[in-house]
Amino acid sequence: MPGKWAAKPGVKMGPIATNSLGFRSPEITEVKPRDRLRIAFLGSSGTFDPYASSNERTWPHLAIQCLASQFPGREIDYVNAALNGYN
Repeated sequence: MPGKWAAKPGVKMGPIATNSLGFRSPEITEVKPRDRLRIAFLGSSGTFDPYASSNERTWPHLAIQCLASQFPGREIDYVNAALNGYN
């Protein structure tokens, strides 16, 4: 059974916030611009990371920051589509 934050848009509970699509990631356009790299992170609580002190401290966000620093000028966004309780 999914956790209580599963795919609920606009949730703000302590350090956890979901975007308008229900993901624990920044707002993104539903249609990806052609020149943008979009990465989806899938998984369960290890990726959703309910213990991170903010969305910016989850490992998917940190991984995107690392990629962005390696490819300056490249537009990169992501979706943290992980859900607690999914195996």
